[in-house]
Amino acid sequence: MPPRIKDASRTDAVVLDRPGVIHNPGVAGDAHRGEEVDEAMGTRGLGLRADDGTLARLVDDPASVFYFSAGPVLAILLGMALAPVRHATSASNFTFVFLALTIAVARLGGRWPAVATSVSSALSLDFFLTEPYRHLAIADKHDVIAFVGLTVCGLIAAGLGRSRDEDPHRLVHEALRVCTREADLTAQLTGVVTIARGGLPLSGAVVRDPRNFVLAAAMPIGETLPVPQVLLPDDALDMHDERSGPLPIDGARISLSGGGRRLGWLDVWGNGGRASATAGQALFDVASIVGILLARDDRDASVGH
Repeated sequence: MPPRIKDASRTDAVVLDRPGVIHNPGVAGDAHRGEEVDEAMGTRGLGLRADDGTLARLVDDPASVFYFSAGPVLAILLGMALAPVRHATSASNFTFVFLALTIAVARLGGRWPAVATSVSSALSLDFFLTEPYRHLAIADKHDVIAFVGLTVCGLIAAGLGRSRDEDPHRLVHEALRVCTREADLTAQLTGVVTIARGGLPLSGAVVRDPRNFVLAAAMPIGETLPVPQVLLPDDALDMHDERSGPLPIDGARISLSGGGRRLGWLDVWGNGGRASATAGQALFDVASIVGILLARDDRDASVGH
């Protein structure tokens, strides 16, 4: 059992009233109340939204958007290219080519682009390569079997493909890219925690300063999340245990320190999904990135004074 926090001086909840607006109920004089972070979350090519979901993350990923459109188009073009030789062999033999395309899209673009490619491949096979040609109908029962087999195998291949959002290395890379692209601390922190929430089994993530004031948040709109009272130690997720369980749904805190000083907290709430060893490592990598950002800001503030 992770240790209870002994020095959490506040228990104020945090809620997002609407996309990009952070509100700390009951925190008098909070300089961050109602802070607008819409620009950091949605208008600089990041597409980072507080109510971020699977579709939103798909749309916000340029590579996924490309393969989501390119995969089906290639499936149609492949059917057109194979049409001149459709009399040379049975339709079932063409399914291997479409299946290879689906696997390639699953590897390069992720799971959902591969699903779209699989469905388009089956329709392309039906339309161009099975009788009656150029109709979405199938006359031969053997072609029906080929059509169903391609659809099922394609969906299985797509389902086994790793979602791009589940790649911890990509998550850390995207977080670092936000840090280099954004100059404002709020924009950097908001981008990092929103990417973390989108790529890890988290329902919410909040960065707080040492006084527990909110600096950045990524959470469902309108949902109130209290300050977690459980501290998540560095070895909470055993990096060698692939059977790691979910992160606490009630929330947990990761201490952010540097130079012997507490810089703040990273509060996270699990969504019930299993946190693998790589996901656990990615979470603490994200916490390290947040800590570096806070340490740099703290150093700059000290130099300014």
